[in-house]
Amino acid sequence: AAQMRAPKAPATKILQLIRPVDNASRKLHKQAFANAEHEILAALALPHPLMILLPADAPLSANLRRVLPRAIPLAPIDREIHLALLAQTHSGTDRTQVAPLLPSDAALANLDTPSLLARAIAASANVPLIESAFGVWQSAGHLGDMLREMRASFSEAIRQKPSVLFIDEIDAVGSREGDDRHGAAYRRNVITQFLAEIDRLNREEGVVMIGATNHPQSLDPAIRRPGRFDRHCVLGRPLQAQIQHMLRRALPADSAVDLAALARAFTGETPALIDAQIRAAKSAARRAGTPFNAAHILAQLPVSQPERDSLERRIAIHECGHAVAAALLGAGPVHRIQLLHDGGATHRAPAIREGSAAEFTDELTIILAGRAAERLILGTISAGAGGCKDSDLAMATRLQLRFDREAGLGVNGNAWLGPVDLARLSSSDTDRLRLRLDRVERRARRLLDPHRDLLQRLANHLLRERELDEQDLAPWLSDLSPNMPTDAPTWSWYSGGAAPQSR
Repeated sequence: AAQMRAPKAPATKILQLIRPVDNASRKLHKQAFANAEHEILAALALPHPLMILLPADAPLSANLRRVLPRAIPLAPIDREIHLALLAQTHSGTDRTQVAPLLPSDAALANLDTPSLLARAIAASANVPLIESAFGVWQSAGHLGDMLREMRASFSEAIRQKPSVLFIDEIDAVGSREGDDRHGAAYRRNVITQFLAEIDRLNREEGVVMIGATNHPQSLDPAIRRPGRFDRHCVLGRPLQAQIQHMLRRALPADSAVDLAALARAFTGETPALIDAQIRAAKSAARRAGTPFNAAHILAQLPVSQPERDSLERRIAIHECGHAVAAALLGAGPVHRIQLLHDGGATHRAPAIREGSAAEFTDELTIILAGRAAERLILGTISAGAGGCKDSDLAMATRLQLRFDREAGLGVNGNAWLGPVDLARLSSSDTDRLRLRLDRVERRARRLLDPHRDLLQRLANHLLRERELDEQDLAPWLSDLSPNMPTDAPTWSWYSGGAAPQSR
């Protein structure tokens, strides 16, 4: 194993890999070497294995050169090296068929680690890929150096058009509207230049720009608006069909039945984890001298445990509760249900279309139907509806407060009070919120009660298949006619607001 970050323990058997940061212009600047030299000196002080990758003409200090061992020159990547690598990573590689398809030795010598999605888009269109990141631009030095490298990446994309320009870490640019005023002038200059470069790109034809971030909410609004990044896509866990596509490339000789079984086992996992499992199974098969196939990978996966089975059944019941409630309330199609390695997911259309009070109530009912299904079928509830800001309880809380404070439909009548700071809710507001959500969960439970058998059978089916799409769900949900429970919460107005009427 190897890693490109400093070890957390003084002694470790993990190989530490150090190399200077590269950028889209493929130039190594003085600051990159200075940073690498600092990392090398820190790594040399610890007793772990270390590999340092440097160009032959790296401008290292004389003191560092004296303590480093003699360098081992590496030959540039050519067809023979690439074929040997493919033989290790893809055991079914046929040299006679693959060799004619490889690029020239000169092209392979410039090969670098790709960003998978952007490279796939570029490859499908048969155009060049130019990669960079804000972190790479910033590593060039002060503001002027950083802006120069940014312009160079955009210019390179335009020069090679048609092309794909991939920019990683775009959230590193920050926002001009943030509360942190430290470095505000720097951010303003960077964002202004970035917007100018995007506009320059838009005046050209033939360049597709892709940006990646884990924190889209941190971006400046001007970057997110149409005309800059026009489409916003969230890359979630891969679907079974996508996992099968990955497996088919790694296991071209295996049958579709075997690949489908393996894809079910991998449902809910990230592509990185799936890739790691495949590589680990491949190494184990090589050491054991046994054939590498789907059955071998399945044998390497963890054995099912009773406590995990019990947890997954609860998760399946929870997710199916959302789906059945959505169908019973006629809230639009349920697109997909998935069991993930760390929970579950239900993808569906929202119940709120016109923004009426009844639609808000239906949406709240569907959100809390997972918790209601647990209580109905298992007799207890878990913490699965709570937790992070994207949990069911968090979404229901925000939606109810929006109903009361922003939609002009709830306790505050025509007043618009804006988003609330949850930490500053008054005790009366908290009590009202809790009573409202309790009542909605009871509504969800009464809605699901006549369909206990369907709920359990669907959950068992989900446990077997791990993923159900809209077509798979149709036989289970299409016959459920919209059914409005008679205990829907009602509101009557009185001086000072509205109070829930108990029944």
